[in-house]
Amino acid sequence: MKSKQKKITILFIGLFIALNLNNTLFFNDSVQNELNIPKESAGYSELFIHVDGSDPNNWTWTAGNYSWCYFDNGYYIIENVTINANSSPTGSGILINNSLDVYFIIRNCTVYNAGSDIYDAGIRLQNTCNGTIIDNTCTNNGNNGITLYSSSNNNTLSGNTANNNTLHGIYLYNNCDFNNIINNKANDNTDQGIYLETGCDSNNITDNIINDNNLHGIYLDYNCDFNNIINNTANYNTGHGIFLSNSDYSNITDNTINGNIQSGIYLLGFD
Repeated sequence: MKSKQKKITILFIGLFIALNLNNTLFFNDSVQNELNIPKESAGYSELFIHVDGSDPNNWTWTAGNYSWCYFDNGYYIIENVTINANSSPTGSGILINNSLDVYFIIRNCTVYNAGSDIYDAGIRLQNTCNGTIIDNTCTNNGNNGITLYSSSNNNTLSGNTANNNTLHGIYLYNNCDFNNIINNKANDNTDQGIYLETGCDSNNITDNIINDNNLHGIYLDYNCDFNNIINNTANYNTGHGIFLSNSDYSNITDNTINGNIQSGIYLLGFD
């Protein structure tokens, strides 16, 4: 009888250990899966968002048809939306274009899997002014995290995370002026963390963290003049921490730059 009781006790202990081991393995797999998928914004899910200030899909129409967009105290606000943009017809998760006279905020949105064409991004502003892009997560996109393109002026990017994108974290191209890029994280991107290209003037790049990118931390190229680069952290990038090429009259002050494979600050082609 005692022998039988011992066998039952041993079997019970073995079963208990096996169940706990399986639960541990399942927990570890779950944790790994959570690390690979961006955390979703609480609220709404969409395949893409497109607001065009020059056609019927404008801000008034959008606010009248979707709960995640509303008008408050002089601003149109889009917030709390999660977008898996792998089937977006625009190539971007959120595209705002031809919006020139409206003040708007995009806040607390999560966008991933946007397209791989050169201007595609988690969030893209095109020929658009007066936007505030704040506290969004734009990671694991096929090209850029956030793109400002084609005369997108007087916008503010603040508190955003633009990590692990296939090209750049934050990208400004073609005469995007007077924008504020403040307190963002642009880490572990395949090319630049923050990249300004072709005539992007008088922008403020301040208090950002730009680490571990596969090319440069901050890169200004081809006539990007009169920019302020102040109090940023640009560490452990494979290229230069801060690189200005054929871009004049910029203020580079109080930045922390350590451990970059090439130079900390590199200036090329100045007049």
